[in-house]
Amino acid sequence: MRFEVFEELIATLKKCEENSFAAHKLGIDLVEYDTPFTHATWLAIRGHYGKEASEWIEWFMYERESLRGETNRAWDKDGNEICHTIESLWQVVEEIRLSDKFEEYSLPKYKEFSNEELMEKITNLFTKPIDDNDDQTI
Repeated sequence: MRFEVFEELIATLKKCEENSFAAHKLGIDLVEYDTPFTHATWLAIRGHYGKEASEWIEWFMYERESLRGETNRAWDKDGNEICHTIESLWQVVEEIRLSDKFEEYSLPKYKEFSNEELMEKITNLFTKPIDDNDDQTI
C-alpha cells in the first residue's frame, strides 16, 4: 500500500474513534452503527497486511497512547524505536508484508454453544467464589 493511502487510512480510523468516543461522552451509543464498519475495515487491513503487521497497527491505534496520556514505545532488535509515527508504522508493516515471515490472516473459529451451555457458563462466571490469589478478573 502506498504511504499516502496508509496515512489517510490511519488518520481516518483515528478520527472515527474520536468521533465515537465524543458521541459516547454525550450519551449517544453508536456501537450498533459503528461495529459493522469497524469490523469490515479491520478485516480489510488484516487481509492485506496479515496477522503480525495488523497487530502492530492495532498497537499503534489503541495501545501506543495510554489512557493516562503516557506514550508507550517499541523498539526493533537493534534498539531503534519503531512505530512512533504513521510513517515509521508503515515502514514496519510493509517490511513484514513483503518478508518471508508474512503470515496470511485467517478468520478466527468460534466455538458454538447451545443456549443451555451458554447459560451454565454465565452462571458459573457469577457464582464462582473469587480467590484473592486468582489473577482472573470478572
